[in-house]
Amino acid sequence: MGLSTTIATVFTALILITGFSLNLVIVVSTAEFLRASLRDGVAMDRQVFDERIDIEEVAVDGSLGLIIMNVTNIGETSIMADDFRLIDLIIVYYDDSGNMKTLWVPYSQEGASAPYWKVRRVLFQGGEGDLINPISFGLSESIGAWDPHETLEIEIAVGESLSRFVYVFMYSPSGGQSSIATSI
Repeated sequence: MGLSTTIATVFTALILITGFSLNLVIVVSTAEFLRASLRDGVAMDRQVFDERIDIEEVAVDGSLGLIIMNVTNIGETSIMADDFRLIDLIIVYYDDSGNMKTLWVPYSQEGASAPYWKVRRVLFQGGEGDLINPISFGLSESIGAWDPHETLEIEIAVGESLSRFVYVFMYSPSGGQSSIATSI
């Protein structure tokens, strides 16, 4: 075996070892990426499971286009008052002409012009007010949190009269949801 054959064999061995090492690094990196993705996905699923709400009572004044409802945080996590703007509230109703309408209602604690929804008060264990992370609404920001087992009394102003059946759907910032149907 000549010198050139030995050198060729050494270079071939180096190329094979380099290729094997590169493949090993890629496999390990991919496995780490997949593990992190699965961990994040499980954490997100857990967050959605922990953030649950329940619409309990609904009162409708059809002529004023006003809905008052109580919504309780039945999950295990608090929802920050600053995140109320991330809550989706959708209503399906019939107007005076009998037309079915679907309306996304934005959060506006000031309630300047309809449509809007706002928090009227916080209830806890049958009484008004909350003891942990009290919610306070200011001009520029809201502080506090909607804690587990607290109930928000919510006012929804539609901006027109409601003639019949109303569906209300509410989705928390992380995807927890509740819905209720009521008649007028």
